[in-house]
Amino acid sequence: MKEIRIKTLTELLTGPGTRPAKQEICTFVSAVAAGLFAHLFQYTNKLYNYDDLSINPGGYGTGTESGRWFLQFMGEWMNDFLGNYSLPLFNGLSALILLSLSALLITRMFRIKDMVLAAFAGVFFVVMPSVVCMNFFMFTAGYYAVGIFLSVLSGYLMVMHGKNVPLQILAVFLLSCAVGTYQAYFPNTVCILVLSVILTCAYSGQETKVKDIILMSVRYVVSLALGMAGYFIGMRLSLLYWNVPLGGYRGIENIGGFQLSELPRMIGRCYYSFLWFCKNNMFDQNPTAIVKGGILIMYALSAALTVYVVIKKRKDTGKLALLLLALLVYPVAVFLIYLMAGDVWIYAIMTFPMVFIYLFVLIWLDRGMEAADTPKQRLCGRLMHWGVSVCAIAITIVYIWYANGNYQTMWYTQQYDMAYFQTMVTQIKSAEGYRDGLPLAVIGDRLADESHMRNSMYEAEFSMGGRMESNVNSYARWHIMIQYLGYNPQFLFAAETEEIAKWPEVQEMAEYPENGSIRIVNDVIVIKLSEREDEVK
Repeated sequence: MKEIRIKTLTELLTGPGTRPAKQEICTFVSAVAAGLFAHLFQYTNKLYNYDDLSINPGGYGTGTESGRWFLQFMGEWMNDFLGNYSLPLFNGLSALILLSLSALLITRMFRIKDMVLAAFAGVFFVVMPSVVCMNFFMFTAGYYAVGIFLSVLSGYLMVMHGKNVPLQILAVFLLSCAVGTYQAYFPNTVCILVLSVILTCAYSGQETKVKDIILMSVRYVVSLALGMAGYFIGMRLSLLYWNVPLGGYRGIENIGGFQLSELPRMIGRCYYSFLWFCKNNMFDQNPTAIVKGGILIMYALSAALTVYVVIKKRKDTGKLALLLLALLVYPVAVFLIYLMAGDVWIYAIMTFPMVFIYLFVLIWLDRGMEAADTPKQRLCGRLMHWGVSVCAIAITIVYIWYANGNYQTMWYTQQYDMAYFQTMVTQIKSAEGYRDGLPLAVIGDRLADESHMRNSMYEAEFSMGGRMESNVNSYARWHIMIQYLGYNPQFLFAAETEEIAKWPEVQEMAEYPENGSIRIVNDVIVIKLSEREDEVK
């Protein structure tokens, strides 16, 4: 009888052709280490934001109604088997491992040889401020990390296994799932494919013809188009299955719905953001002068290397033309979110593809050093390596500092929230006639007292979008009472509170926190807030 041979996990991980190269191991280990330095405070503390308050436990974020059908699929599956909880250490470490594996794939795909550059490929992948913002939404951070991993794995399969039809079909499917997790991750795959074209044009030998590069580029475009088609098919089927309408969130639901007349302006916006990344604080990704200066030096070194490559390729006009075209496309790929979302407010969590600005510098330098064949070229490569390394170290330190500062600010906000609502609960239970079981009616939207809107670190650089200076005025404020203070009355809303607001006794009440703003009226606990519209909600 023929022996049936099944590989063990050990054999799969350590067997010939599967054992990670030392550069890949360096990328993974560096990513995990830097991620712990940057995010350990968040992983070991329960820090909430407005969504975490309102959706936890049991929530995983907005699903099919925001076009994120694969996110809903994963979330519903998890609800059936384990449940969805905002578990910082478990969710955070799971996300960190997935991001580190994604960085490992980047190193393998683009064959980064230099150990230091390979290490920084992993470091930047996990310490970018967009990852900090993702961790603000800890209840769904693991799912978003899955989306990033799938977008990278899809690009990996397209680049590394272009002639394998089944794997190309799988890559298209994975891309659809990645976009169905979070639409802003589509540019990750686009950046990978454009970078692949750039490197092929710049460093392929005579065996690679211009025709081959054109066919490869066409295959990439077709795969991206099929991936988006799969996303839209999955979304439509999911809308029917879950019987929900497609809502709106920051314009993402209107992917590709812009007017063609707006296309030049949007593309110009992509170039502006890319070129001025070294000057402006783009989406909280470069918060200090140190980061801006480091990016400027990296840009200068990359530009010098690009000029050298262009000069070297001047006789190979076909590849040179394709190289210049791909280089022109790359900034649009990085900031493709502009074309996807339109003129809406974009914040850090939507801009993870900006990590490919750093990855381009690292991979471009690594490939240039590998191709150096004269003492002068090798010397220039080493000098550039020192420049990029020093800048990368400085930027990494700032990013880790920035991550911890934002988490610390989040912690201060939480302490302010607790103190404010603890006082409110004490006043409720001290009201004349109070007894357990009375319903609670909140009249008005906005708290007149704004002292809670100031905390000790918010005015510093740590003001990234994704959480508020105070959750007292956010839509999830009452969950602080329920989840953290153990006070969970029957809340009255909508039509009931509209009628209660008309009671003469309520109309005479002062606005909170003034004396007389909390009363028991007709066996209802009434809190009278300002009648002004809630500006923060």
